[in-house]
Parts: sequence; C-alpha cells; structure tokens
Amino acid sequence: MFMATKDLLSDHQVYLFKKNGFVNAGPLISEADANELANEILSIVDHREDRTRPQPIRVANLSRDEQTPIWQIVNIWQGSEAFNQLLKNSQLKYYISKLTGKSDFKIWHDQVQYKPSHVGGRLSWHQDLPKWPVMKGGTQLTAWVALDDAGPQNGCMVMVPGSHLRGNQNEWLHQHDGGWQLGHNESFKSEPTQVLCPVQKGHVHFHDSLTWHSSGPNLSGQPRRAIAMHFMDSETLFNSRGDHIMKEYIASADGQPIQGNPFLPI
Repeated sequence: MFMATKDLLSDHQVYLFKKNGFVNAGPLISEADANELANEILSIVDHREDRTRPQPIRVANLSRDEQTPIWQIVNIWQGSEAFNQLLKNSQLKYYISKLTGKSDFKIWHDQVQYKPSHVGGRLSWHQDLPKWPVMKGGTQLTAWVALDDAGPQNGCMVMVPGSHLRGNQNEWLHQHDGGWQLGHNESFKSEPTQVLCPVQKGHVHFHDSLTWHSSGPNLSGQPRRAIAMHFMDSETLFNSRGDHIMKEYIASADGQPIQGNPFLPI
C-alpha cells in the first residue's frame, strides 16, 4: 500500500519552492489510496465519540458554525493505520530532503481538513509557524495531500508568493478574518499577489511554515478532503512559554530540540 509514484520533482520546482514559499510537487499516492484515506476520514468523524476505538488527539469543527463546517482532525495517524502508513511514504521523505537540503525531519503533527460538499466553510488568512508558539528556530514545512480534487469551487488553498520571506505577519493577517482582499502590507512594495493552488487527488503541495495562505468555501457538490502533514527538523527548539495542543506530548527541556516519541515519530 502507498507505493511511491513516479518522481516528478524537478530542480525548477525546488527553485520555485525557495522563491515563492510553496510548490505543487505532483503525484504522491494513487487515486485508489487517496480514496481509501478519504473514506477513513469519514469513519473517524462518524466514530469520534467511540472510545472503544483508537482516537486522534482532536476531532473538531474549526469554523465553529454547524452550517459551514471545516472538520479538523489532529494526528489522525493515531486513529488510523492507513494514515500511519502514509507518514512512512518513501517519496514523501525524498521530496522533503530535495526541497530543503536536509534529511533530519520528523512529523510535528498531522492535520486533516475536511470541507463537506455545499457547506464547507472558508479558512482565514494565516501563517503556520506563529500558531505553533512552542517552537523556535529550525526549519518547518507542510506537505498537503489532496484526497479529493481540490479546486476553486470546493475550497482549494490560496497563497501569496514570497510571503515566507516577510517574517511573522500573523497579527496583520488576522485583521482580514472573513475577507479575501489583503490590501497594502509594508513588507511588500505593492498589494500582495494571491495565487490559487489547485491540487489533484493524490498529489502533494508543499508550503513553508511562514507562507501566507487561506482557502475558500466549498460551493461544489463534491467534498474537499485533505491531510496536511507538518514537519520540523532537528534544529527546531522547544519554547516552554508557548502553548499548543501538542505541548503535553513534548518531552524536551526548554531550549532543547523538540522530542516526544511516540507522538513525534521520526
């Protein structure tokens, strides 16, 4: 299961990742494997109250609106052997090494985002790293795998090229909750460019932990299921003053590289 597909990652794609802060790396898993994982998400959501089954760390509606839900599942690999196997995909490891020039990454946590058909809500502009205040330094990136075709009609991601080079702008981004237009930002000479990032089923899209991104509502008759796997390198240090849902699983002293097996596996 989850056999690596043909390697399509080029040197130009590596260049685009470094320049823009994101890149579509192409196929990672087969459509059949993507379908299996998509069905696993439905099963986890349906059985989230069943304590006789292994459970992820969190299953919740991110939008807090029952009419426009965005189902978030944190560490689905703990409740699903199929997702556990996905983390071991050899091509995923290769992609990360080629994009960053490093090979010492481990999973920080995974995060499923499921937008049901017709009603799936919009995710506001944000950066990932500022939402992880328990870490400092090092390199972090996200591998976002589409388990349904993700396009403009069902809420694909939108990203701002070069925004990962502007530092922590999360407070400024939060001023645009509920709105698409970003307006002028002092770190850009003009209004930031927004790029739609459609991703085919089974393909993987990478972005830097500081890249500005958002996603639209699901207005289509098809679901939008995906998993974001957040990775960190060995130079990522623990900041004990920060808070996060994963903090209780960190076994490191303040200022030391983040460790915490089995919840932070290599």
